[in-house]
Amino acid sequence: MIAVWLLNLAYISLDESATPPTTSLSAIPTGAESIRTEKICASGGCWQEATIVPSDGESPDDLAARMGLATETCSPGTIIDPRTICRGSMTSKDGQLVIYVSCWARGY
Repeated sequence: MIAVWLLNLAYISLDESATPPTTSLSAIPTGAESIRTEKICASGGCWQEATIVPSDGESPDDLAARMGLATETCSPGTIIDPRTICRGSMTSKDGQLVIYVSCWARGY
């Protein structure tokens, strides 16, 4: 049993392609519209991203604040899954809000 847990822990720590499911992205408030959701991978791992068009008269920063994503927040992993889950946002060049969720392992 302990060997299985240790193998799972090692796999999670080394699996850079792991991403939280799209259901881990924050809910889109009324008036805003999600126009794209995608999984993106780079050398540091993978993450889920959604591009959101704010409602009329609302800035991307205001929408991020309303969604609780004005700053990146991370929640620690558990003994079963040690990956930290981080959520945040950024404004795209064309004035849309891009929200993301990612996970990373601390290399236990």
